[in-house]
Amino acid sequence: MKNNKAFTLIEIMISIAIISILSGLLLSVINIKGIKAKTRDSQRISDLEKVRTALELYFTDYRAYPVGSGSGWYGVSSLNSALVNGGYINGLPSDPVNSTLGAPCDASDTAYGYLYKSDATGTKYVLTSRMETMASADDSLCPNINNCKGGAISGCNCSLQTKCYGVENPF
Repeated sequence: MKNNKAFTLIEIMISIAIISILSGLLLSVINIKGIKAKTRDSQRISDLEKVRTALELYFTDYRAYPVGSGSGWYGVSSLNSALVNGGYINGLPSDPVNSTLGAPCDASDTAYGYLYKSDATGTKYVLTSRMETMASADDSLCPNINNCKGGAISGCNCSLQTKCYGVENPF
């Protein structure tokens, strides 16, 4: 009489089937697309903070923020000569998805990018980006930003209020 301590083929197949079912359930519970969207939103917030830091360094030297030639919104790339060439930041960031610019926080699913707007005197600014997963209670939503709420910067309205993140000058 032999003492077999090995698994049979049926036992191995049943074990693989059970593991496959549990893996499928686990993957359905974990929202991979949501995790990736949150990661991209974190990158956007980090990018806007980097540009904000560069703008504050620029303000320290010139006592004003860069002012555009018109009254509209500008892509952050328009700050290249002031910030990158001035040595305030190594390079201007671009959105992790794309840099399709339009109105601030455009409601289009494909309109991502970083936008900048200042007042005519260069004393105030707003930087915005469309997010993928923001909650409506966030204080950094465009309608909650002081420069937008108080009308300090004209035309600072966001059509996509629940997913529009923004930063402004500290004073």
